[in-house]
Amino acid sequence: MLATPTIEVLDGHKGPYNSVRIPQGRLGGILRMPPIHFSEEVKSAYSPSHPRSMSLMCNEGIADSEWIQFQHDTDQVVNYNIKSGKQYSDVVPLFHSHVLWSYAPRITIGKGGKVRFALASVGPHLSIIDGKGKGPHNNCTCPQCDPVPKNVIARLRAPRVAAASVAIRNAQGDVTATFALVPSSDGSLVLPKSFTHKEFRAMTVDGKLRMRLWISVPRSYFALSTVIDLTPRSPNVPRGAAFTVSPEVLRAEKERELCRQALAIDVRNPTSSTMVELLRLLDFIWEAPYGHFPVAKRVAVGVLADMMHLGPHASTHDFVQDTLLPSFHESRINPSNLVTILASLAFHLNTIPGVHKTSVIALDYGRKAGAANTNENTVEKEAEKTPTGVNRNNFMSDISSYEFRMRNLTLDVFWIGFMPVYQHSIGVVTVILSGLVIYLMLKRTPRHGQSLARYLILMQISILIVDLGWGFLVCPVFLFPLTAILCNGILCGSETGMHAGVVVLFQCTVQVAIALCLTLHYKYTAIAKLTNHRFVTTVEKTITRLIFAVALEMPVAVMIVAGVCQQEMHAFLRKEQQLPLVALIDDSDVSLSGVAYSITLFVWIPITLAIVVVVAILISVGGCIFWVVQTLRMLSVEISVISERTRKMQQQLTYTLLGMPLGIQVLPMFIYVLSMSLFMFNPGSMNCLLCVQLCHASFHTVFLILTTPSYRRAVLCNAIQRKDTASTSVVHTSHSLFAHG
Repeated sequence: MLATPTIEVLDGHKGPYNSVRIPQGRLGGILRMPPIHFSEEVKSAYSPSHPRSMSLMCNEGIADSEWIQFQHDTDQVVNYNIKSGKQYSDVVPLFHSHVLWSYAPRITIGKGGKVRFALASVGPHLSIIDGKGKGPHNNCTCPQCDPVPKNVIARLRAPRVAAASVAIRNAQGDVTATFALVPSSDGSLVLPKSFTHKEFRAMTVDGKLRMRLWISVPRSYFALSTVIDLTPRSPNVPRGAAFTVSPEVLRAEKERELCRQALAIDVRNPTSSTMVELLRLLDFIWEAPYGHFPVAKRVAVGVLADMMHLGPHASTHDFVQDTLLPSFHESRINPSNLVTILASLAFHLNTIPGVHKTSVIALDYGRKAGAANTNENTVEKEAEKTPTGVNRNNFMSDISSYEFRMRNLTLDVFWIGFMPVYQHSIGVVTVILSGLVIYLMLKRTPRHGQSLARYLILMQISILIVDLGWGFLVCPVFLFPLTAILCNGILCGSETGMHAGVVVLFQCTVQVAIALCLTLHYKYTAIAKLTNHRFVTTVEKTITRLIFAVALEMPVAVMIVAGVCQQEMHAFLRKEQQLPLVALIDDSDVSLSGVAYSITLFVWIPITLAIVVVVAILISVGGCIFWVVQTLRMLSVEISVISERTRKMQQQLTYTLLGMPLGIQVLPMFIYVLSMSLFMFNPGSMNCLLCVQLCHASFHTVFLILTTPSYRRAVLCNAIQRKDTASTSVVHTSHSLFAHG
């Protein structure tokens, strides 16, 4: 019988260990057992890190511990010829009880010369290629495969990693430095510190980064019941009614049955009949469209791998020749499926047993477990010499303390790119609207209202300066409840400039409050004089306004002094144990800077600032309320010295002056103070609130135009005039065309 050309199977993976060649007979190998040719890696001795006396579904140590720690030694080649980009290494599989989630070491070389390390989240796959999806025929031979296949386990999500670290080893295998890895917004585990090319080269050996990785995950994550419900189910068919079971229900029940049958097989004592049964299960899964039974596929391949791991065979080659192939003829499975089944088995055994699993009762014990097989004194001594090193004895306790903080202090990368654009746009709109309303105040204010218009112009200029400060000079991104902001503005080029920017923001806000107080006080004195209620002398006006100005400037003075509490952003975030934010800032595509203030360096400064802010708010708000109430009280009764029309007009104007600051400035500031006092919000929600608050200038300007008749008429008349001019131009052009026609 002649043989057809050999078939080489790579199963979507790179590497010779996946290469399995099966010369098939003319009848597809059904009438005779095909000879199998393996690559040298499959023939080599099987020597996993996981003990062969223990199932791959188990771990060393206590069987019901709260945590499982995964340890893996790996080397990653670093290509420095690539100026920027990401380089990946082989995955680190976290596999237990047939549940899998993998991470892949990733080295990122940034455009600015920074080098970053992380463990990228790959998902329930044994390679990065798996995570991106395979071709339609990699998992089945039937022609009805889905053209866009997916091998996704719907109920499986990334684990909540309790602790993770990477140790750098030298040529002798000794650990020279250990770094904690922290969760990032994209699901990866990142090393917060970035390195220069020189620093990173110093950690490599012959162009390779030699690593030892530790990852601790809750045992509860690896419960197969959380991925698939193995309880048998049967549809409840109503009597006397037509009932159709959906294909999805049938598929789910079939997958449950496949898992139950595979799990029932005795992996420690395989027989010919159990091997035949397992091969038929695998063949059934492989005949289905790719991704049809993702959980059953993982379970069935895991059972087959466990047979090999627990058996006496010295290599995968021996297991296949002595145990699997003798049952091949009886199973009558599709020989084409056997090719990829063996490739999956080889890849499974090449990756998963290489990870060492141990039980962890508590994180402190996990720290000791992470120190296994290392020289304690050497590690600490070398870490002291390495400026980038972190004491390995503290990394577990550090990570455990991050746990409750990370829930509230993560910042979506959306805000980093969105806020500067939004703030610039708001600044431009404010400049246009402010220019319009200042022109109207100068040109369209009646003579009797020009005195008040001067104060309104002062308030409008103050609001314009506020938006220029927020939108161009500083462009902050809040990190509340941390006393820190990211700074993207013109003043953010240095530490001194960023502190000056914060002071400018305080001063701009105070300036608006002062302008508001001056406007309402002027209105009060003007009505008091108009109604003959009392005469306010110039000296009283000056002293009153000076008191309010000094009270409102007190927070600015304290903020200037608070510069002694300023800290470098990265140092501050590390001190506050906010390493996820450090990683987020360093991973950003744009260069980010920020300003931070320590509230523990000089405790009296934040206390003093809080007191003076409260005092300033009470004085200014109390004074404004007094002036408005007194003004309305004087206008509430009929007065012979002014007409009824003038009295009602002044009442309406007072309500307008009250409504502008109350709804547009006082209310947002009250929400800020309340949220900061009660820690109601996180960085994302505070930035959302800032976006709303930054619209105050536009709302204020539009509100002023709409509520002032002379301004409103000027805008509407100008718009109508432009429309009439355009219509006249069109009509004139039409007449000209007809005339020439």
